[in-house]
Amino acid sequence: MSTKKIISRPKDLEISIFTLWSLFVLIDQHFKAIAKYRRLIEKEYDFDEDEDGIYFDTIREALYYQILLKTCSFIEEWDEVLGVKTEIEYKQIVAEIKKVVKPARKLLNTFKDLRKFRNQAIAHNHRDEKGNNIYFSRKLFHTPQNLGDLALLIYGIEKMAKILAGALYNEFQRAITKPFKTGFTYDRLKYKYLSKEDMLMQVDSIDGQIRKSVRLLNYDFADVTSDYGDLLRVAP
Repeated sequence: MSTKKIISRPKDLEISIFTLWSLFVLIDQHFKAIAKYRRLIEKEYDFDEDEDGIYFDTIREALYYQILLKTCSFIEEWDEVLGVKTEIEYKQIVAEIKKVVKPARKLLNTFKDLRKFRNQAIAHNHRDEKGNNIYFSRKLFHTPQNLGDLALLIYGIEKMAKILAGALYNEFQRAITKPFKTGFTYDRLKYKYLSKEDMLMQVDSIDGQIRKSVRLLNYDFADVTSDYGDLLRVAP
């Protein structure tokens, strides 16, 4: 008679360490992608600054935003969970770790508008707390402006993450290895993926509804182009 192996739940501290370390790793990867991507595409392709520059800038902006998003998440986990909502037995050692790396934590605060930029420029609808559009009001944010600034920001995160991992090495090892030993299991969503035909039926239906009502705006529907509708039609 086989017995099912019971997998113990990780400690809250281990989950917090995993959260912090995974955020640091992703931030590090995003930065390295920004630093290396231009050299890669310039080497592999005939890079046209005017034509291709906008695409590189778009990729760079997406990675830059991801770094700032994950930095805010790292700070929130560090300040509000680690040693605060984790097991009482680790409270003293976590407090000592935080005291040691306090200069690095204070470094992150020198970029004063990280959370405000995250909320107003990235996560929401480009409006400040007063409802003003941040671009029309030409709002300035004190955030990293170049690769040097980003590197300095990530230096602080790196110090915090690595000293935490070193001081709580056994817990760190359990935190980063247990998920890969046990696996993450999720309930499968009951979702039927749409076929190309199903997607085009939706596109045609929406086009038809808009075509009938757009004349109320005295506007010619034929003038409304849809790059993504066309893309769906030619996709294999």
